[in-house]
Amino acid sequence: MIPAAINGVQVLHLATRAFEGAPFVRVEISQGIDCISNRTFANCAQLREIVIPPSVVHFPGDPFKGTFGFVIVCKEGSEAHKFAKNNKIDFRFSDQWT
Repeated sequence: MIPAAINGVQVLHLATRAFEGAPFVRVEISQGIDCISNRTFANCAQLREIVIPPSVVHFPGDPFKGTFGFVIVCKEGSEAHKFAKNNKIDFRFSDQWT
């Protein structure tokens, strides 16, 4: 889980290359984070699923460059849904944000 706050400080953006090459299999981003930056999850060969809340509305560059075979879990109609469709990334919907 990537938290929306660390030591009381709000996390809004996931930085460029923050988790590049990390051995994550599953990532869940907390509601409140609004940006997954360029190459944040680049070359994450083991990544199979990433849960992206509706608060994430910015996907500059290529956040998943070199990462293949994963699914984006998102809310239907969200920016994450649009990003997945536009970039031909597999996705499925979750109703956890109703």
